[in-house]
Amino acid sequence: MEISDVKGRTASVQYSDYRAVGKHDQFSYQRVYRFPNPSGEYSTITMDLSDVEIDIPKEIIFSIPSHYERIN
Repeated sequence: MEISDVKGRTASVQYSDYRAVGKHDQFSYQRVYRFPNPSGEYSTITMDLSDVEIDIPKEIIFSIPSHYERIN
Protein backbone atom coordinates (compact mmCIF):
# COMPACT_ATOMS: atom_id res chain seq x y z
CA MET A 1 0.00 0.00 0.00
CA GLU A 2 1.17 3.55 -0.66
CA ILE A 3 0.10 6.63 1.28
CA SER A 4 0.66 10.18 -0.01
CA ASP A 5 0.34 13.43 1.90
CA VAL A 6 -0.65 16.90 0.65
CA LYS A 7 3.02 17.74 -0.04
CA GLY A 8 3.35 14.80 -2.44
CA ARG A 9 5.50 12.68 -0.12
CA THR A 10 4.74 8.98 -0.41
CA ALA A 11 5.25 6.30 2.22
CA SER A 12 4.80 2.60 1.56
CA VAL A 13 3.51 -0.20 3.75
CA GLN A 14 4.15 -3.88 3.08
CA TYR A 15 1.96 -6.43 4.87
CA SER A 16 3.00 -10.09 5.23
CA ASP A 17 2.72 -13.18 7.45
CA TYR A 18 -1.07 -13.42 7.24
CA ARG A 19 -2.75 -15.71 9.78
CA ALA A 20 -6.16 -16.16 11.35
CA VAL A 21 -6.98 -14.41 14.64
CA GLY A 22 -9.77 -16.19 16.48
CA LYS A 23 -12.82 -16.24 14.21
CA HIS A 24 -11.26 -13.55 11.99
CA ASP A 25 -9.26 -14.50 8.93
CA GLN A 26 -6.14 -13.11 7.27
CA PHE A 27 -4.53 -10.67 9.71
CA SER A 28 -1.03 -9.38 8.89
CA TYR A 29 1.44 -10.12 11.69
CA GLN A 30 4.37 -8.36 9.99
CA ARG A 31 4.36 -4.84 8.59
CA VAL A 32 7.17 -2.80 7.07
CA TYR A 33 6.76 0.98 6.76
CA ARG A 34 9.11 3.01 4.52
CA PHE A 35 9.21 6.81 4.71
CA PRO A 36 11.30 9.08 2.47
CA ASN A 37 13.63 11.45 4.27
CA PRO A 38 15.26 14.70 3.06
CA SER A 39 18.53 12.94 2.13
CA GLY A 40 16.72 10.97 -0.58
CA GLU A 41 16.98 7.72 1.36
CA TYR A 42 14.27 5.92 3.34
CA SER A 43 13.62 5.42 7.03
CA THR A 44 12.13 2.01 7.79
CA ILE A 45 10.00 0.71 10.64
CA THR A 46 9.44 -3.05 10.89
CA MET A 47 6.66 -4.30 13.15
CA ASP A 48 6.38 -7.96 14.14
CA LEU A 49 3.07 -8.40 15.95
CA SER A 50 2.20 -11.17 18.40
CA ASP A 51 -0.56 -11.96 20.85
CA VAL A 52 -3.17 -10.18 18.72
CA GLU A 53 -6.73 -9.81 20.01
CA ILE A 54 -9.58 -8.36 17.95
CA ASP A 55 -12.86 -6.83 19.20
CA ILE A 56 -11.70 -6.64 22.83
CA PRO A 57 -11.79 -3.11 24.33
CA LYS A 58 -8.38 -1.85 25.50
CA GLU A 59 -7.28 1.36 27.19
CA ILE A 60 -4.26 3.07 25.68
CA ILE A 61 -2.66 5.97 27.51
CA PHE A 62 -0.94 8.32 25.07
CA SER A 63 0.36 11.84 25.47
CA ILE A 64 2.67 14.06 23.47
CA PRO A 65 5.33 15.84 25.53
CA SER A 66 4.91 19.64 25.61
CA HIS A 67 8.40 20.25 24.18
CA TYR A 68 7.46 18.63 20.84
CA GLU A 69 6.59 21.00 18.00
CA ARG A 70 3.57 20.34 15.78
CA ILE A 71 4.44 19.92 12.07
CA ASN A 72 1.78 20.77 9.50
